[in-house]
Amino acid sequence: MSTSKEMDSLNLFSMAYADWNERKTGVFNSPFENMLRILILLEVVSEPLNLDRITALDFLGVYGRRWDVLDKNLHGDNPFDFAEFTHKRIVMKHAIFSAIKKDFISISANTRGIQYEVNDRGKAVIAAIDSKYATEYRAGIEAVHAQIGDYTDGDLLSYINMKAIEMGASIYAELFD
Repeated sequence: MSTSKEMDSLNLFSMAYADWNERKTGVFNSPFENMLRILILLEVVSEPLNLDRITALDFLGVYGRRWDVLDKNLHGDNPFDFAEFTHKRIVMKHAIFSAIKKDFISISANTRGIQYEVNDRGKAVIAAIDSKYATEYRAGIEAVHAQIGDYTDGDLLSYINMKAIEMGASIYAELFD
């Protein structure tokens, strides 16, 4: 028999899914999937984060193999995965707005800008997620956060940019040497 708390979690998850389904978009890398990843990410990090940091940590968690924190990339191996990063901030912004609209995250402002934090309703949604992907994503975010959690936002973005330049040089060498 389900408890009232379990039913509330399932209802919140169902509400989020129904919103995605109404949009008739694909599930992969959709605002719905990104919203769920953001909720997991914010729960793992357990401190308010701004959009840029959420975007960067999500990118690193999804492509964990490239950063030597996972055995595989959750979205597969792709030599052009860095191209996704430029668009990811826009996608993540929409996913955050969706989570705010559903009251799954709380907003605050300080010297680091607008910050987002998972709230109790968001944690209830996370509790209803039971998938291998979510477990692997959580592990990736935990590993990424342990490895580079103390980087400033600027250092984090510089780190990603440096890796992109290295990857671009490697691809160029393969093609033209």
